[in-house]
Amino acid sequence: MPPPYAGGGDAEGGESDLSAAAAHDDGSSSLEANKRGGAGSALLVIIVLLNAFLGNVLVSLLAPFLPEQLAKMNISQIYSGILFTIFPVAVVISAPLMTSVSNRIGRPTLAAIGIATQGLASVLFGYSVAITASSTQALVVMILSRFTCGVGAGAANLAVFSAAADTFEHSLASVMAAVEVLIGVGFAAGPVVGQMLYLAGGFSLPFLVLGLITAVAAPAAAWLPSQQQNTEQTHRQDEQENGSSAPKRSALTTPLVLSGGVLLLGTAIFGFVEPILALHLTEDDGVSQKHVAYYFLAINIPYLLAAPLVGHVADRVGHARVLFFGSAACGATLIMMGPIGMRALFVSSPRAKARADAILLSVMGLWQALSLIPALPAMKSGAAASGSEAVVALFNGFQQTGLALGPIAGSIMTHMFGGYRSAVELLGIVVVGYTVICLVISTLCLQRSEEMKLGDEESTTTPLLTRDDDYDVDDGNVAGRGLSEPMEAPTTTTPITATAASPSSFAATRVGSFRGAASPLTSGALVSRLYSNNNNTDERN
Repeated sequence: MPPPYAGGGDAEGGESDLSAAAAHDDGSSSLEANKRGGAGSALLVIIVLLNAFLGNVLVSLLAPFLPEQLAKMNISQIYSGILFTIFPVAVVISAPLMTSVSNRIGRPTLAAIGIATQGLASVLFGYSVAITASSTQALVVMILSRFTCGVGAGAANLAVFSAAADTFEHSLASVMAAVEVLIGVGFAAGPVVGQMLYLAGGFSLPFLVLGLITAVAAPAAAWLPSQQQNTEQTHRQDEQENGSSAPKRSALTTPLVLSGGVLLLGTAIFGFVEPILALHLTEDDGVSQKHVAYYFLAINIPYLLAAPLVGHVADRVGHARVLFFGSAACGATLIMMGPIGMRALFVSSPRAKARADAILLSVMGLWQALSLIPALPAMKSGAAASGSEAVVALFNGFQQTGLALGPIAGSIMTHMFGGYRSAVELLGIVVVGYTVICLVISTLCLQRSEEMKLGDEESTTTPLLTRDDDYDVDDGNVAGRGLSEPMEAPTTTTPITATAASPSSFAATRVGSFRGAASPLTSGALVSRLYSNNNNTDERN
């Protein structure tokens, strides 16, 4: 069971809580948590991977036989796309609500409810035909149950990934790499298992079996670590810094949005390419239908094989650095798949283009690992001080939006720009252009951050204690004696306090840097301090 909340009730306890919260900001609490709960961390990894596997089996389960079932019901195939798209839409819509619910009932409860909801909603989806009197009613039940399943997935993912983000702060990319492997295995296993059960027992059996397995696994979420203590500490720190009525901190920052945009485009690439790839291969490249599956494996196998290494590297060299590099490389690969790239590679015959597509799709799968796996840790490190729930909710929003928009954008752009190759080339240009914009904005933000930090250091320099006769002020000239030597503790000292700089002749005087100062000080603020100090001395004399 999760450890009970141990909040301090007195002033000293409150101070220790604030210290713990500050340590959490520096990453030390994550290390302590890992040392303190090795077995608990291993159990958390199992829960995270189990959630990823079962959730994605349920997502992909219906792919092989849904079109056939809709045809039996005399329902248009357009609803097949709707039933797939409504799942990520439900995750995006429910994300803000799930963040609030998590703060109220805790991660373990939310995760258990979410996992159970996915399983039971899937069972309802499978029995939609049996419990209704018409195809229209069955379709309504399918849409509602699929939406409910998406809400449950959003709840479970929010709770589970938030716990992982707090527990594995310094190895989060490695954990996400393992998650991506299980997601890939789940997506691959879902259609296979679903087709087998469908042939064995009809439309209801796949959803009954796997839905009940998922629902039975829900109680395992009780061992998730709770976020209650961190939430209370953050709230106390906000009150300490900004007053009792201080608003809650927002996780939304420029670095987070930039990383989230890379995640959105990365997931959109999968949804963009895969629905239109099969038709392109058979009609344009002359690939036989039985060989089309190998091209999909060409994308997914390099992605899954590279995932552990990418997570390990990203944890050491920087998540955002790996993320942006992968995004730019992926965009460049998409451009190479287009007409310009084919001409640059001197590829003209359909068979040569098919071979080039297989190679480029494999390379793209590798770059996709770089542009997706570090996304959550990059967003978390770029967020303002806030709970992990807010970051994970935004992560889910960007990810599921990309999954929902990708197929739509792929179909529209293929129709508008004359085929698969022109569409992927334009998508590649968009991805590269966005990455360049991200790098420019990141550079500007970094420069501004350094300037603000420098200004803060100048304005918060520790007050200097000086002898009354350390400086001579004569006709607007300031002369220091013995500035290069450390000052001895004076018998009578006068603290120099910061005052507003006045428009005097001292403003033009430049004063050298002082030993122990954070940065060189120019005349404006320092001379006004010296002027105030000497005035105080004259008044005492």
